[in-house]
Amino acid sequence: MSAYVTVPLPMTSLESLLDALEEVGIPRHVVQVHAEARPLVGYEGRPRPQRAHVVVPRSFLGSASNDLGFLRTEHGYLLRVSGYDGPRFGRAWQQKLRAAYEQAERRRLQRLAEEARRREEARKEAQREAVREKITERLRKAGYRIATERSGKTVRIVARKRVYR
Repeated sequence: MSAYVTVPLPMTSLESLLDALEEVGIPRHVVQVHAEARPLVGYEGRPRPQRAHVVVPRSFLGSASNDLGFLRTEHGYLLRVSGYDGPRFGRAWQQKLRAAYEQAERRRLQRLAEEARRREEARKEAQREAVREKITERLRKAGYRIATERSGKTVRIVARKRVYR
């Protein structure tokens, strides 16, 4: 039974971690994600005292391997790798994982910024539409006939009132 080594990783996003793992050759469908940390399983198939929220099962890594785990903390994830699997998941692999994580995190943050921008645009458009509705309603009550002309993002409200003397 080999000892587990714990390596702190500067990774805080689960989504980006899963993308990074996929980038370094561990498919997402293989990775197990748990709300509560669960014991890692050793090469003999018995639970070990080390726990993790994100687990790459030994069945994917090889029959002589132990589970590979990532324990979520408030400062980021802790990589849990056994001494036996250490050479395979050593410094070089961790550097590839970090580089893949940084790219995935950059993509995630860009996507979130774009979503926020779209939500803000939709909110502003809804606000403009409410103002247009309010104006046209007041004009109708005042006896005007309303015609709305749209051209791209521009809306032109034409109000006509016939006065006969």
